[in-house]
Amino acid sequence: TSIVLSLRSQAHVIATSLLIGPAGVAILNVSRLFVTPAIMITPAVSQVMIPKISGLRVVDPKGAKTLSYHVGLWLLILHSSYACTLGVFWALSTPNSLTQKYGNLLSSLVILWALYAGMLVFRNSQEMLIVALKQFRFQAFVSIVGALAAIAATFALTRVYAELGTIVGLIVGELVVAVLYLSVVRNRT
Repeated sequence: TSIVLSLRSQAHVIATSLLIGPAGVAILNVSRLFVTPAIMITPAVSQVMIPKISGLRVVDPKGAKTLSYHVGLWLLILHSSYACTLGVFWALSTPNSLTQKYGNLLSSLVILWALYAGMLVFRNSQEMLIVALKQFRFQAFVSIVGALAAIAATFALTRVYAELGTIVGLIVGELVVAVLYLSVVRNRT
């Protein structure tokens, strides 16, 4: 599954390097740096919360679902606050050399990365429950489907929308995973 997860999360690098080239990968990486703090906190919180949610699932399945959603909501509020703060201080936080070189493309990419981070939070709140429910085969299957969706969407959208399309392709992949997880979470809790 780590190979599949890598393919899903790195589909933008694969598509951009093949269809646009190294300069496209560079601007994607630069723009992602602005939202990396928000992206990094989600897996850390999940690793702390999964044992609590798993333990609660045994005695109170609805409580486990509620806790998972509350953690997801808290992370979404934290992420949104970070994104809004970044937006308010964009002019101060962005070096002039970057805005002169990339113009509006940089800010558009950062907005898309912020939306992607929000989608990661949504997907992650579902995934915590999938792990707590011990649905590991389903999780592996969904990871494969999500990777295929992300790769297909990323390649298709990169051809049309260049760098912007690569991030939208990642969002599509995570949305597919989140919806599939949600279908099981609703039926099992």
